[in-house]
Amino acid sequence: MALNQEREQCNLNQESLTSNLHELLFPKVPLSRVREIKEQVIKFPDMVYPRSSYFDNREDHIKRSVKFGIAWRKFSSSNSLTTEEYDISLRSLHGLHPLSLNFIFVIPSLQIQGTEEQFNHWFPRINSLEIIGCYAQTELGHGSNIRGIETTAHYDHQSQEFIFNSPTIKSYKWWIGALGLCANHALIIAQLWVKGKCFGPHAFFIPIRDLNSHQTLQGVEIGEIGPKIGLNHMDNGYLKLDNYRVNKFCMLNRFSKINSAGDYELHDRNSIKILYLSLVMSRVGIASGAWFSLSIGLTIAIRYSIIRRQFTDPEFPDQEKKLLDYQIQQYKLFRPLGFLYGGVFCRKRILEYAFAAKKEVEMKSGRGLDLAHGIGSLFKVFMTKETLEGIESARVSCGGHGYSMLSGLPSLYTNYLPSVTYEGDNSILAMQAIKYIAGLKVKKCPEIFAFLYCPPVIPAGNADDFTFIIHCFEAVARLRVNNLLQKYVKISHSCTNKEKIWSNYLQVQGIEAAESVFYALFHKFYIEGIANLTDPKNKQAISELFLLYSSDILYKYKGDLVFLGVPSRKLEEVREKGLKAFDNVRKNALGLIEAFEIQDEVLNSDIGKKQGCPYESLYTSAKTLNPISNNDRLAKEIKALFNPKL
Repeated sequence: MALNQEREQCNLNQESLTSNLHELLFPKVPLSRVREIKEQVIKFPDMVYPRSSYFDNREDHIKRSVKFGIAWRKFSSSNSLTTEEYDISLRSLHGLHPLSLNFIFVIPSLQIQGTEEQFNHWFPRINSLEIIGCYAQTELGHGSNIRGIETTAHYDHQSQEFIFNSPTIKSYKWWIGALGLCANHALIIAQLWVKGKCFGPHAFFIPIRDLNSHQTLQGVEIGEIGPKIGLNHMDNGYLKLDNYRVNKFCMLNRFSKINSAGDYELHDRNSIKILYLSLVMSRVGIASGAWFSLSIGLTIAIRYSIIRRQFTDPEFPDQEKKLLDYQIQQYKLFRPLGFLYGGVFCRKRILEYAFAAKKEVEMKSGRGLDLAHGIGSLFKVFMTKETLEGIESARVSCGGHGYSMLSGLPSLYTNYLPSVTYEGDNSILAMQAIKYIAGLKVKKCPEIFAFLYCPPVIPAGNADDFTFIIHCFEAVARLRVNNLLQKYVKISHSCTNKEKIWSNYLQVQGIEAAESVFYALFHKFYIEGIANLTDPKNKQAISELFLLYSSDILYKYKGDLVFLGVPSRKLEEVREKGLKAFDNVRKNALGLIEAFEIQDEVLNSDIGKKQGCPYESLYTSAKTLNPISNNDRLAKEIKALFNPKL
C-alpha cells in the first residue's frame, strides 16, 4: 500500500518526534494520557461527526453541534478531566461549538473580572450547563474599538439596578456566538453611566432568557443572524436591549464597583487595561491554537498526494507519477508544513508572555499587559494569515477532489476563515502591534524587541548558517521599523495629530514593518525549538524543513537585504539550499505530519484516511450518504420542470 511504503522509508524517530510535539502542545499531560483521551473521545456517543454530516442543512448542523457540546461536557465530567485535558478533548474533534464558549470566554472572564463571591455564585451553574453563557462585546457598528461601544448601562441607585439600552442600531450586539438559540446569559460589555457621568466600558453578566421556559426576558430582543460562509453550526445572534433592568450584582466588581452611596469606586486604575486581558488571552489562544486546523489540512493533502498519481513518470514509464513527487506540489505542502512546525515551537513562548501578564493582573498589576498585547496581537495576525493560506494551499493541491466537501478541506477552510477578523481584525491588530513596538524607541525596551534598536550590523555567515538567517530577518525588521519611525518624525513636523499620522500615512508601511518583526521573532523561536530536540534524525529533518521555509520567506526580503549590504550572491545561495531541501523533506513528509497523530474521526475526510483508499471512500459516500443520489422522486420533479405535462 502506498502510504505504508512511505511510512517505511521515513528517516525519523516517530515516537520521539510525537513525544516532542505533545510536550509543546500539551505540556502538563503525558503522551500516554493524551492518546487515552483521544481514543475515549471517539467512542463516546455524539462526539464524532459522521461523513453524512456534510449533507446536513443548517438546522441539522446546529442541533448536531449542540448535541456534541452536551456530549463533550458529559465526557469531560465523567472522566474528571483537568483544564489541560479539556483542551485535548476539544482539540480531538471539532473545536468550537455553542456550549464551548462558556468555558473559553465566559468562565475565564468571570475569573479575571469578577469577585470571588460572584464567581462562586455563577460558576457551579455554568459548569452544570444550567447557565449557558455568551460573550457579547461586538456590535453592529463596533468590533475592535472597545472604547467606541455604544450599549449603555445606567445605574439607578434608588432601585439598585442597572438599566441597559441599545441606543442606536449600531449598538445592537452582533455576531455573538451561542446567542441566537442557546444562551440564557450574556457577559456584556457596555458603557457604564453613574450619576450622569460615563466611566467607560465595563463588563456585566446578565440573564437574557428565562431559565425554565427559555423565552427572552422583557426588554430583551434576540435573533439569529443567519447563514455565514462557514461555522454554520454556530448560532451567532444579535441582542437589542430596551430599558432592561438587572440587579447591581451583575456588574463584575473585582476592579471597580458601585458603593453603598451609589458612587463609582475604582480599585485599580489599570481596570480598562484589565478589561483588555480577556481579549489578549483570546488572541493568544487563537495564535497558539492555529496548529490544529493546519495539521488537519496537511494530513489530508499529504496523504492524498502520495496516493494520487498524475501523468507518466519519466523514471518509470509504465506508471504515473505521485503528485507529491512534483516540485510544485512539494512547495504547496512543505512550505506550510515548515510553518506548522515553527508555529508549534513559537506556541510555548507566546503563552509564557500571556500567562505572565495574567499573573500580574491577578496581583493587581498590569505592567506586563502591554507587552503581552503587543506580542499576542502580532502573532494572532500573522499566525492566522499563514495558517489560512496553508489550509487553502492544501485544498488547492488536491485538485478537483479538494473542492468536494467530502474531502474535509472546504469546511476546514471556511470554518477557520473568520480567525483573521474575529477578536480583532488583522489589519487593526497589526497596527496596534507596530504602534506599541515603535513606542519602545523612547521607553524601556523589553529584551524580546531589543534587536530592533541596537546598532545596525551587516549580516554575515554561510548560506545554511541558521544564525546568519536569523540575523538577516532581524536586520530587515530593524530597517523597516527605523524607516517607519523616520517617516513618522518627518510627517510630525507638519501634522501634530498622532492618530491622523498613523491612520492616514503609515498603515501600509506599518503593517509591512509588523510582518518583518513577526518573521524575525518566529524564526528565532523556531531555532530555539530545534535546538531543544535531542534525537539527531528528527533534528536534521526539522532543520531541513526550517531551511526550506525560511529561505522562501527570506528571498522575499532580498531587496531590503541587498540595500543593507548583504551580497545578492549569498541570498541566491540561501534560496538554492532551500530548494535542495525539498528532496530531504520529501522522504519524511508523511512522518512529519503523522507525528501529530490526527485521527480519521477528526479529519472526517474521504481522501485523507490513514489507510488510504480515497476513490473507494468517495464513491461509497456519494452512493450511500447523499440524499439526492438515486432519488427517484426528486429526479421526476426535475424532469417535470422541463416537461410540465409529465
